[in-house]
Amino acid sequence: MKSKIKNLIIICSLFFLIILITSCQDAYLFTTLNYDFYLDTSSYITIEYNANKTNKDKIKKDVYNDIENILIKMENTFSPSKIESSLYQLNQNKTIENDLIASLIKQTNEYSNKYPLFDLSIGSLTSLWNISKQAEYCYLNNNCRIPTDEEIKKVLPSIDYTNIKIDNNKISLNKDMNLDFGAIIKGYTTDLIKEYLINKGYYFFVINLGGNVYISGESKIYQNKGEVVDVLIENPFADNNLLQIYPHNQTIVTSGIDKRYIVDKMGQKYHHILNKNTGYPADNEIEQVTIITASSYKADIISTTVLLYGVSIGENIIKDEDVTGIIVTKNKEIYIINNNGIEFKPLNDYKIIGG
Repeated sequence: MKSKIKNLIIICSLFFLIILITSCQDAYLFTTLNYDFYLDTSSYITIEYNANKTNKDKIKKDVYNDIENILIKMENTFSPSKIESSLYQLNQNKTIENDLIASLIKQTNEYSNKYPLFDLSIGSLTSLWNISKQAEYCYLNNNCRIPTDEEIKKVLPSIDYTNIKIDNNKISLNKDMNLDFGAIIKGYTTDLIKEYLINKGYYFFVINLGGNVYISGESKIYQNKGEVVDVLIENPFADNNLLQIYPHNQTIVTSGIDKRYIVDKMGQKYHHILNKNTGYPADNEIEQVTIITASSYKADIISTTVLLYGVSIGENIIKDEDVTGIIVTKNKEIYIINNNGIEFKPLNDYKIIGG
């Protein structure tokens, strides 16, 4: 009888141990948060979470709201068109006190010191062309407006980032100067969201902020299953992809001339990346630039800068900044610069140089 009781105790103990082990096993799931219209784009964030420690509803309540607050703050600070935004007020009144704007100007001007074609004070020129807004509607009635040479020449003298005055957090502009953060604000915001999610304890997540992609960590769900997150680089010449890449704790940012542009009545295209020296869209052999690095803000700057300077100078910029770069030329050559151990899988027969 004692033997049976002993065996029963052992069986029960094993049973409860199995329950304990099972209950302690982590169960990971995915949830996706969607945001529309902030920073003039649509975004989504996919998060892998431990279902034993939180749930989808809690994430959507807490994390969703926190990230939305980040987006709202960026919108209310850097929107050039919302009359209540700090940037709008700065451009209108030519002065404002704002810690965030002052800090970001100082950071960005350090890059402009090295690459003067990248210039936050280009706002009067971008407003004159108004390509991003016109591109939404002007094709419908063949009514895209192209600035005249005289209009362009008039605003060019206002563009000089060295004339932005900063005293502590007080920013002052010359009377004709306007700032435009459009080339960096999605990247800067992506980095803020990344830091927020890491501080919240999330290890694997994917941020896609209107094309600024950041991939953090390695998936627990796909661990040891031979599956990894991949990113496809779009083909600017056709409705397919150029490359498949496998980044890790990296951001992927692409700047190109094939997405946002307007067309005059003769069929001439004018893309949105403007050269402050000429007042017209950058005109060189580059069709598209992709930058892969840890900071989305930095990737924003370098991708635009390379496109402004062209292939030969652009290659040196990529090497000097120690980022990975993919330059696609108008004659369908693909330059891979500073591979940095990232795996690339070609998806077409275009000529690949480097990598």
